[in-house]
Amino acid sequence: MPWTVSDACPAEWPRLIEECGGGFHHSPAWLRVSRRDGIPVYLQYVSERGTEGIALGLRLRSRISKAYYFPSLPALNGCDLPNQALLELMDCLRKGGTSFLRFGSSEANWLPDPSIPTNGWPRLEYTVDISIDPEELMKSFGSTHRRHLRRGIREGWQLCQLEGEEAVDLLHDVRTLASDRAVERGDGFAVRDPMESLAEQSEDLNADWGVRTFAVCDGDEPLAAALVGWAGRRVYFVAGGSTPEGYRRSAAVWLHWSIMREFAEQGFLIYNLGGTPEAAEEPDHPAHGLYRFKKGFGPQMARRRGAHLVSSPMRVRAHQLLRSLKQALSV
Repeated sequence: MPWTVSDACPAEWPRLIEECGGGFHHSPAWLRVSRRDGIPVYLQYVSERGTEGIALGLRLRSRISKAYYFPSLPALNGCDLPNQALLELMDCLRKGGTSFLRFGSSEANWLPDPSIPTNGWPRLEYTVDISIDPEELMKSFGSTHRRHLRRGIREGWQLCQLEGEEAVDLLHDVRTLASDRAVERGDGFAVRDPMESLAEQSEDLNADWGVRTFAVCDGDEPLAAALVGWAGRRVYFVAGGSTPEGYRRSAAVWLHWSIMREFAEQGFLIYNLGGTPEAAEEPDHPAHGLYRFKKGFGPQMARRRGAHLVSSPMRVRAHQLLRSLKQALSV
């Protein structure tokens, strides 16, 4: 098989991420925020032409079944047959005794064939080209977003970089408020604080990869915060939210725009706003407001979906029951 597997990050991984079209979810920076218990694995799709694709995943810890989780599909910009490469990866791990294999779709740069089993619901993902002139970038935003931007500029808001407990506390607070608002819409989510990432944030935005917490402040008052990760000249919005006053003043628009400009000045090309369910396009969907917010930045929108393999349903079920038991005992 052309796939090679390593438990250690290869020295050439930064170059391969960029050449294969990968991003934050193909880098060790993702491991800092994943909060998943597992052993990192780095895979390369190698042919006579060299490495044509990469994948980063976790070998999950279980005494019952051998399972893997990948936050994204393999980055396969250099591969002519991405579906074949994915199937070969699945087959490679299945022959190694894997009973469960799941690929997410965050930052995926291609769409699997419909014949490949999927997991979860299809997503829409929103990316902004930040390599263009800042004035042109602002013009590409919707009229409502431009009005919110002008308010922040007029009122003299500042972009701040947060560290340590300050970053932890503010992110937790705004994420909790965002979760509460989502519950009211019928689209609630659990708040998981990526604590380790905040303890190991990168000071140099030109590092090969990293994570950083930004906030928009009006004087000493924080209005919104965002945790972002980067790799391969791409930036990804991981988590964030607004304070009640920041939500009232739509400060998140100014915050995202300012982060885009900050990274654009360092030579980055793409800002990924994350995703929504595909059905969020419908006006009656609970996440339609989030869809409109992301769309207001004038992004490229792409449909994404992951993939999965289950070769031993009984062992997977036993693994799920054991995990549920551990969670119940830890409460």
